[in-house]
Amino acid sequence: MFRLSKWYLDLVTPDGAAVICYAMRLRWGSLRLRYASILLDIPGAKPEEAVTVRRVERPVIDRGILRWRSDPLDVQGEWRRQRPAIRETLQRGRAGAVRWSCRMPRATAEVQWGRRRFTGLGYVESLGMTISPTRLPFRTLRWGRHLSPEHWLAWIDWTGEVSGRWIWLDGARQHGATFGDDGTIHLAGGRRLHLRDSRDIRNRLVLPSVAGVLPGVAARWAGSLATLREHKMVARSTLYEDLVPLDAGWTVHEIVEW
Repeated sequence: MFRLSKWYLDLVTPDGAAVICYAMRLRWGSLRLRYASILLDIPGAKPEEAVTVRRVERPVIDRGILRWRSDPLDVQGEWRRQRPAIRETLQRGRAGAVRWSCRMPRATAEVQWGRRRFTGLGYVESLGMTISPTRLPFRTLRWGRHLSPEHWLAWIDWTGEVSGRWIWLDGARQHGATFGDDGTIHLAGGRRLHLRDSRDIRNRLVLPSVAGVLPGVAARWAGSLATLREHKMVARSTLYEDLVPLDAGWTVHEIVEW
């Protein structure tokens, strides 16, 4: 049996510092584990990361406010919802299901890590998955979110044996949206999201980094997922309607391949 529950929480400050947190619970056959991490990327500085498998707690949402803390990581954060949640079942079949919930498409957020405090616009999603990663029907995943003072955009795009594309702008599904060769996302009504000044947060094979912290997971990944690579980035982003800029903000996005 495989069962994964994963929370993703982030914020980007007005000057582009990105804070990304994960809280995860996994059951994979006889393997049981919990995992939490924080990743900090400040422009011009080397990314910082801390992980723990001890005393991992789920985020708690009450009256539109999400709070999460990790005492082992010395992290606490708060996200205040500004837009309604959306949910989607991305995959369902005999092998299991992938259920995605965008808990807070756009939020005001604050995270304190040790003595440092970061504030900005934030985003929260959770993923429930009962399909083993070795049986996922795709081999490339593109994911991202754009936040600005006026708009939000989120996307999930995968290709392989089964292809799927889900893109939302301010809660409206963008059927027929496409990706340009330069990473621009072309939306309905002549709108498009343009990314610039992208910088890498992480670009690495996942297995070697997982092996030291989660050896049980690494052992199970050693076959078909040994080539799994994640490329996570932060970029300035502008939403246009035809040639007119509507807003400007920050995008966190990634490409995962194996």
